[in-house]
Amino acid sequence: MRYMSRFFLILAGFCLIQTATAADPFQPLLDDIDHNVTPQTTSLGDVILYLDDGRVNRKIHGGREVQGGTVVECLTFHSVPVYLDGAFHDDTEIFTMIAYPEKADPESCPGLLMLHGGGGTVQKSGFYYKLRAWAEAGYVAIGCDLPGIAGENVKDSKGTWTTVPYSQLTAHRFTTTPSIKACWLYTAEATALKAFALLKAHPLTDPNRLGVTGISWGGYSSTFVSGLLGERVKASFSVWGSGYYDEDSNFQKYILPTSGQSMFKNDPASANEWLNIMDAGRRASGIRSHFFLAAASNDNWFRPPAVNPTYLSMVNTASRNLQYAPNDNHKAKTPGGTTYVKGSPHQRRSFFLMENAFFDYHLKGEGCPMPTVSLGSSVTALSDTRSVPVTIQHHPSITIKDITVQYSLPDQPWTRRKWLPGGTVGNQTASPSGDLTTTTCEITLPEEVTAQSADWYVLVITERDDGFPLTVSTPVYSGQNGLLGPVDSIAMHRQ
Repeated sequence: MRYMSRFFLILAGFCLIQTATAADPFQPLLDDIDHNVTPQTTSLGDVILYLDDGRVNRKIHGGREVQGGTVVECLTFHSVPVYLDGAFHDDTEIFTMIAYPEKADPESCPGLLMLHGGGGTVQKSGFYYKLRAWAEAGYVAIGCDLPGIAGENVKDSKGTWTTVPYSQLTAHRFTTTPSIKACWLYTAEATALKAFALLKAHPLTDPNRLGVTGISWGGYSSTFVSGLLGERVKASFSVWGSGYYDEDSNFQKYILPTSGQSMFKNDPASANEWLNIMDAGRRASGIRSHFFLAAASNDNWFRPPAVNPTYLSMVNTASRNLQYAPNDNHKAKTPGGTTYVKGSPHQRRSFFLMENAFFDYHLKGEGCPMPTVSLGSSVTALSDTRSVPVTIQHHPSITIKDITVQYSLPDQPWTRRKWLPGGTVGNQTASPSGDLTTTTCEITLPEEVTAQSADWYVLVITERDDGFPLTVSTPVYSGQNGLLGPVDSIAMHRQ
């Protein structure tokens, strides 16, 4: 049933791709960014920040705080109308925090847009500390509440959108009626673009060194807006956020027209309209930035059949990296992931530890590039051979600590898979060339990979000479069929 549904979605999609491209509802917002048009802002008085349990954490008096060489400012800005009860309501006011160095020259700082996850809000205490930590590192950092993604704990955001409980947002996220602008995820991404416009226009921001990062729904948003922004953004880091929701994601059931929970029941044309405009995977070919996609192999929301095609659709990036964290769900115990050493100076700055190294290199020119790992073309047709050529490109200051095959049998749903390390590494050679070293080796796959059609990927753990860990992986492969993912639909959406 699922594959029949996808067939009709692909069939209906052919006639919608060009329409969605020709009349992109986000284009006016991109034009505003290009012409330095920013949303109307309102300064705030005293602002209260909250803990996750709703208790008061701290107060920012007068909406502005100067501390430790950084400034944190609180404001609201006017965003696009939200659709509810048959009408558009132009009362969307968005709470925002901007953090920046107290003393910096005009247009001297890289800028970073931080996007929160589902049920979140920047008024919770954690966001304050992250934004301020980025400012301490020399960035201008901005975060804002996102309608359709934020939870009920928004305090200083105002408007009709704040009246709907988080648990009731599904029907508002997956709709195209009466137009795509009625979709609250359109409102969320339009709001993110307006925040990006504020970031770009900040007097301390270098408009040529801008980045985007987010977690979960914020990871989806990071991928989505990076696809829209193209060359306007230089570096993007998405944590747990992919596209191809019509594949094996937690949101598939809301999209497939034949699903009992579908918001597009028996309406493949509307489902495809939503996918072609609002699905981050369909936007991925527009990404021009350096991009890191952090995924978890057992993620409940964004599973390998959705993550793989999203990553593979990033055909125009300046560079791209991927990491699957084995046996993890919405976290990564891999070195450089979401597990922090207590007292680490990097602890408060990012969602994912490697973000620090990633953005410092691409936006500040500090450190070194992320290593990359790729496999030989013969991998797409393994048949009886179990020998896989692996190429790792890395900076000379990086040491390769471990290379493993992670594999799992397809006898359980993705969320319950048991990923096992294996493979034998042989014939490892390193060839320095300019600023990069190319390390090659042959990996002999575990017998289960080909004998039992296991799914697998190669995980590479490295370390900089200062001890900072950098972990990357390949996409997921099938033991019999090569790359995992709907290759036909990827090709279609690249057109």
